[in-house]
Amino acid sequence: DYRFSFRGERAPPQNIVIIAIDEMSVKKLGRWPWPRSYHAQLIDYLSQGKPKQIFFDTFFLERDKEHPQSDQALISSTERAKCVYFDFPFEKEGRKTIP
Repeated sequence: DYRFSFRGERAPPQNIVIIAIDEMSVKKLGRWPWPRSYHAQLIDYLSQGKPKQIFFDTFFLERDKEHPQSDQALISSTERAKCVYFDFPFEKEGRKTIP
């Protein structure tokens, strides 16, 4: 987000759809973090439109201890879709680098 502030705000290309989590989503689905099964359902829904790629700008770093079955649901949906990509933080030389 910081790096994008330098270029200024731009409208996304017409062939890209951005799905954001907003206040209304939190009111309807509950506080964050959501069970990963919610993300799995989103992947399944979006896959019906045969997208080229689905990107998540959300980290899934640890197992979901509250909803352990959600992890498998997310894995299964990701494997079925074959076009899902996730952000992941990397550490290099003791420094945390977030792509």
